[in-house]
Amino acid sequence: MAVFSNGKQNIPLLFEEIMRVDEELTAMLSGPAIPFDAHKLIARKRELMSAAEKALHWNTDKGNTA
Repeated sequence: MAVFSNGKQNIPLLFEEIMRVDEELTAMLSGPAIPFDAHKLIARKRELMSAAEKALHWNTDKGNTA
């Protein structure tokens, strides 16, 4: 985004959730022991990343008329 733009940055909710889970996971893993809930967060992050990958690639071939 340009420095002098009036445009508002709009981050989709999926990516906001990925950032939230990542921050929570980073805080959890910074301790001396890895809690059991970290495994659930790691699995949740994998699911979100897979969904984000699909969301980013859903329209890759829409413009290809060949």
